[in-house]
Amino acid sequence: MRLMSKKKGPIPPLILLFVVIIQLLTSNYLSFLAIDVFFINWIGYIIISLGLLMLVTSIMKFRKLKTTVIVFKKPTSLVTTKIYSLTRNPMYLSMFFILLGLGLLNNNTGSIVTAFLFIPLMNQRIIKHEESMLVNEFQDEYNLYKNKVRRWI
Repeated sequence: MRLMSKKKGPIPPLILLFVVIIQLLTSNYLSFLAIDVFFINWIGYIIISLGLLMLVTSIMKFRKLKTTVIVFKKPTSLVTTKIYSLTRNPMYLSMFFILLGLGLLNNNTGSIVTAFLFIPLMNQRIIKHEESMLVNEFQDEYNLYKNKVRRWI
């Protein structure tokens, strides 16, 4: 499996890793942004757990319909039920939740804010290209789905 496409950029796990590294650097070098709220770690664990549950559920739905989870590979079916009826990108939303939870576990405002960097990166480097592929592949069916279901939440 290639990690990058010449036109499109890195795969989502690399973007996730990139943001995690920035979060760690932010929490280490911008320690003045530290927050001290006793229950914040619990909230972080809950958000990470929700993200992992969403990720596994999303992947299982793709597997059940025998379509690919590999970015930029031609899909064989359009997934629009269960969690996909709430968000068009539950896998990416789950990665965002994991980043947000990690930011909370770092107890650092900068690390929390850095998690939000993931959204525009994914929109520009991945989702824009995926949506173009889906429009080409599923045309009206995808356009109807796109009009009913939001990209993120």
